Amino acid sequence: MWNVEFFYSLIKSIFQIKMYKLRLMFYFLCLLIISNVFAQKTPEIIKEKQSNASQLIVNGKPFVMLGGEPGNSATSDKFALVQNGSNVSILVDANEKSGVRLAADNLKNDLHKVAGSEVEIINKTVNVKSKLIIVGTFGSATIQDLIKKGKINRVELERKREKFLIQTVPTPFPGVDEALVIAGSDKRGTIYGIYQLSEQIGVSPWYYWADVPIRKSQNIYVKRGVYTAGEPAVEYRGIFLNDEAPSLTNWCNANFWRLQP
Repeated sequence: MWNVEFFYSLIKSIFQIKMYKLRLMFYFLCLLIISNVFAQKTPEIIKEKQSNASQLIVNGKPFVMLGGEPGNSATSDKFALVQNGSNVSILVDANEKSGVRLAADNLKNDLHKVAGSEVEIINKTVNVKSKLIIVGTFGSATIQDLIKKGKINRVELERKREKFLIQTVPTPFPGVDEALVIAGSDKRGTIYGIYQLSEQIGVSPWYYWADVPIRKSQNIYVKRGVYTAGEPAVEYRGIFLNDEAPSLTNWCNANFWRLQP
């Protein structure tokens, strides 16, 4: 199925596309197809906590459910992150890397786009009355505190590369009954975890480049348990656009700013 003629025809079709934005989208699609062929994708794992044992499900169901869909409502096995567009707080350490803070700010905007929630990014847990998302990297004060309390498994993050955990945690701090934690083994792991949650709540990674509409819901539920995609199977990953000029530069000049030579 995957042969030289297939890739040649795919690349040839890209060069025949005249619309810059659509052309660039096909570049990314081609790269995704090639990466799935030549790199073994680390299985996505959902670890569901049950009364007697933990069950590992490979390539299982999404851990986030939007209200209004069949069977999706507030039940004992789900954490109600947003109800009727309720407010949300995102806790991020003041000393976190700028990339993590930027991704948290994007998550703030995504939650507002999906549920209409007013989202606040905070550095302390004093007088938190809204639902709480805790974002942090292994080694940060917040994540270390949760590890010491036995809320997060140190082994899952320590000496791991670009790995994240997304899990519901009961009573992470005094006065907080339950929170959703996004913890990364390193900066990139935390960032990947944040964008994984954005995708799960209904914001596609293609919502900008391919104009994929955002799914709207005033109720967002998270299935209680631990979610991780593991460590990436490929250490070095990157994208190079071979036709950045004139296609991409002309498109940027027309839609954003004038690129200076």
